[in-house]
Amino acid sequence: MYDELVIAPGDVVADRYRVLSVIATGTRSVVLWAEQRLGQAERQVVLQLFLDASHETQRAANDLAGARMRERSMAPWLAPIDFGMTTSGRVFLVFAYVDGFDPRHLFSPPLSPAPGDFVQERYRIERVVEVDDLAVTYEGVHEGLGQSVQLYVLRSELAGSESHHRQIVDLALTSARDPDSPRRVVDVGTLDDGRPFMVIVPPRQ
Repeated sequence: MYDELVIAPGDVVADRYRVLSVIATGTRSVVLWAEQRLGQAERQVVLQLFLDASHETQRAANDLAGARMRERSMAPWLAPIDFGMTTSGRVFLVFAYVDGFDPRHLFSPPLSPAPGDFVQERYRIERVVEVDDLAVTYEGVHEGLGQSVQLYVLRSELAGSESHHRQIVDLALTSARDPDSPRRVVDVGTLDDGRPFMVIVPPRQ
């Protein structure tokens, strides 16, 4: 949830971006309208501020910046223009605003896979459970066994991120090794676009 103690409208980020309002919030970041002063002129920008100040988050934000740059050819409205760190150690990304574009779409891209799709021809996606900045959690069914499962899939715009791949794999391995883990991992794999996923059997009620 967005924490007003982290940053609030009227605050200035990196001595050059004045926060105007909150656009959207996620589990790892908050997306803000901001204003950048350019000499005597000003322009509106979209600022994504990562809430965690850890080194791992700094690396993840760097990967995300690279992913956004790679997407520019597919989505001309994507225009990352700056990347830095606040005095509190929180990483931020800045995007130029293209007139007429709703910036909420930038951080809520079409989900892939979508309900009704199949993963590796055996897991049918039924519904989206949760979306965060790293991955999408789905409820689905193993078609052969008729068993309810959850699928945890790296988000599509992070397909080229090596550190995020490592996070998914490490999470799967940790869950598989821990008998007390609420996540019982029964399968791991890779989608056609290279994104890793893991399949979890929900705990018995």
